[in-house]
Amino acid sequence: MPLFPLRLGGIVRLDHEKSILHRLKDLPVSKNLPDDALLALIQHGEKQFHGKRTWVLKDHEVSDLYFVLQGTVALCSHMNATTVALNEVVEQGMYFGSFVHSAGLQSARAITDSVILKLRREHFEGLVNDQRDGLLSQRMFILKNIEKCKVFHGMKPVDKMHFARHITTMATDKGQLVIRQGGKSEHMYGILEGVFQVEKNGELIAELSNQDSFGEMGVFLQGPRTANVRSREKGLLLQVPNHLLHQIRSRNFHTDFELEYMVSHRLATGEGKK
Repeated sequence: MPLFPLRLGGIVRLDHEKSILHRLKDLPVSKNLPDDALLALIQHGEKQFHGKRTWVLKDHEVSDLYFVLQGTVALCSHMNATTVALNEVVEQGMYFGSFVHSAGLQSARAITDSVILKLRREHFEGLVNDQRDGLLSQRMFILKNIEKCKVFHGMKPVDKMHFARHITTMATDKGQLVIRQGGKSEHMYGILEGVFQVEKNGELIAELSNQDSFGEMGVFLQGPRTANVRSREKGLLLQVPNHLLHQIRSRNFHTDFELEYMVSHRLATGEGKK
């Protein structure tokens, strides 16, 4: 199992991202990914806190990378039900795991209070696949801009990395109809640029702009669109499929709360379903 020194000094320094980036670039599987993609992987990793003598992993299939930002971790394996064999000691500034192959069932225990950054293989492979398919720049753009929509504020970095692969952008022209009254509810839209007009039965009932969203009523009420939404000028939207929005709500309290509030407010103020 590869172990590389990655000395950060006593307390985790602000430049640890650059140190981890350097180590990732040393991996043959990472050599073709640009720095901004690798930095995004680091910035959207899962930071874990483990108290002294607690298990980081216990008989777990190791297929991700775990960087020890602070503390010391012992890698071990169970000889039998009561005996544990010590394999390696991973100190601050080192990592264990692999993006290339599974190391099989492994256990890891914090020797001291520890902070660990988990980088998921699925996220790494997603970046590789996006680069292969010519979609990497779009994914980086979505990662950087997803929280510009108020409904997605506070989303966990690891969730942003996961969901960004399934969200697309949609550019609109002046006067373009985005949602048609009576149409099927398939997406929610977050506004990155432009102003969008909500029209019901030919009457303008609302104008929405940056940080706003629309289309969530159809997700909640599971019925046809009851209003038109038209771009007043050129605009740019995040397009979120309904099934994905349900997943985001289940994993992000802020999004669930914000959507509940928006639906209640729009029903109470008579803006109607969109």
